[in-house]
This record gives sequence, C-alpha cells and structure tokens, in this order.
Amino acid sequence: MRFTAGQVAAIINGKIEGDAEQAVTSFGKIEEAREGQLAFLANPKYEDFLYTSGASVIIISNTLELRQPISATIIRVADPYSSFAALLDKYQELKTMQLSGSLCSCNPPLNWVKMFTSALLCTWEKT
Repeated sequence: MRFTAGQVAAIINGKIEGDAEQAVTSFGKIEEAREGQLAFLANPKYEDFLYTSGASVIIISNTLELRQPISATIIRVADPYSSFAALLDKYQELKTMQLSGSLCSCNPPLNWVKMFTSALLCTWEKT
C-alpha cells in the first residue's frame, strides 16, 4: 500500500516539515530504513540515525530540535512511539479488511485518510 506523508500526518495528527506528497510503501527501523519507507525516532539515543537514515518520512517529537538539516520529510507529533503504534494498528486494520474482502478493490490513487476516518467502506473519494 502507498501513503503520502500528508495522509500519514492526518491519521496521527502530526505536523509536516517537508514534502507532504512524499510517498511511503513500507515501514523500517530508522537505522536501516531505505527510500520509500517510513520510520520513527522515539529514543534520543538513536538521534544520530535521524541524520543518516534513508527513510523517506520520519516521525519525530514536537520538541526535538534538529542539529542539522535532513533529507527526509518529517512528521512532528507529541509522542512518536504512540503515534507509530497507532499508525501500525490502522495499517493492520486495513490489511485485514483487504484480506477479508471487506475492502473494495479500486484503482489508486485513493484518499486513504478519508477511508481511515470514515465508517463507510468503499465510499471514499478518488483524489
């Protein structure tokens, strides 16, 4: 599945710094993530990886002050760990619906945020 940074930010109530249209298709550890992956930084001991990570989008704390520029799009949230966990829960819900046949198969691009926040399946608008 493909999500933009803007869609992810809307799901977790985050603030974007960078390209809201940056797409991700999977998750990765901040120290191992590659282009097209989303990662998060919750533990300050991993902060050095923020500056070398290959992740396209990284979820970080509202309070973290960057020591240098980074290439990834940033999503700032109050609690990166909880936000990432909530995002994984939403992703799993979507995968379960897809596998159970509860989810319509429509051609991308789709407005995934509307799908997540709507109680109605298969009625979201195409972007």
